[in-house]
Amino acid sequence: GESGGLVVDVFPGVLEADLNAGVVQGVLRTKDILLAESCPGIRNIASLKAAAESGGLYFNIHTDAFPAGELRGQIQGDGCDYTQTPGPQPCNVTVANSGGAKGVKHPNYQSYAPVLNLPTTRRFDARVSLYNPGGIAAEHMEVKYYASRDESFGPNDRNEGFLGVAVRSRIDPRAQESFEAKNILASWGEGKRYIIAAWKSCMLNDYASAVVGEVTLGTAYNESKHAFTLRRR
Repeated sequence: GESGGLVVDVFPGVLEADLNAGVVQGVLRTKDILLAESCPGIRNIASLKAAAESGGLYFNIHTDAFPAGELRGQIQGDGCDYTQTPGPQPCNVTVANSGGAKGVKHPNYQSYAPVLNLPTTRRFDARVSLYNPGGIAAEHMEVKYYASRDESFGPNDRNEGFLGVAVRSRIDPRAQESFEAKNILASWGEGKRYIIAAWKSCMLNDYASAVVGEVTLGTAYNESKHAFTLRRR
């Protein structure tokens, strides 16, 4: 082939004189590329790779006997794609995108709903279904349920609004699991609270959360002391 300008000095300096066999290897970086006027299109590793695969580059080995080059070998691509295959993506657990994935209900009912009114009891169930879209199982998963005055999940909810927890050993890759907390005791006096599910995904240090429903209590009701007394006048 035709001679061209120097693009990369693969071995700056002089190799050992007793190097007779073996493999010599190293790493080429963009800063190693010499901006030769004869090769204006080669400016980075990507363009260097493209030129090598198209047969546009060659090695030239210089010796004392032949300073201009004693051995020359054209570089040719073999047609193979050596792009590194990405490994399995980490799990990033989210609420499942399916009907009935979350909700609240009376303990005696079958179906979950987004809104629940409890005029005469403080007990209810809560559920959320979580999906793992990644390629790695989410291990030791637990969902904690909280009551909040608004739809956000803040420090006060963590400290004062805890209701219960649902635990599962794992969520397999590209699978979903349901986390149900049964017979939760509503610990606030009366009025509406947002029921929030919070969990730690394996990609996050902090909790992810979602509102699963709204629960409204009637007048103040104490389950442990709900009794009456008959008096004779």
